[in-house]
Amino acid sequence: MTGIRKTSLILIGSIILTSSWVAAQTEEANNILGQAGAGVIAIVSYGADKAEILKGSALALAEDVVVTAYHVVSQAFDIEGLNIKGKKLKIDGLLGVDKALDVALIKLKSKVQACPSGPSTA
Repeated sequence: MTGIRKTSLILIGSIILTSSWVAAQTEEANNILGQAGAGVIAIVSYGADKAEILKGSALALAEDVVVTAYHVVSQAFDIEGLNIKGKKLKIDGLLGVDKALDVALIKLKSKVQACPSGPSTA
């Protein structure tokens, strides 16, 4: 067998093996999104000139509190939230930030479903 044929067979075999692994990962991701999708929102930060600065995501800790990365909202003049269905969510303001950990808590005027927490292993 020539080197090209061996390489081709190895490549085809690795593609077949990894495709089943990727399909399993996709199915797991879809299950997680189905369970927690209502608690995930998209954050869009706007500057003073109403130009989009950054986009990010946030996770709902409670029905009116979400957590996101501080750098997403740090330079923002205005912030907008969008739920998984594309509906705009009104933002009340920032509850607190930790610049060192790059974390910001945002208070919502709208209500969202809090993300489910997993089992404790402690």
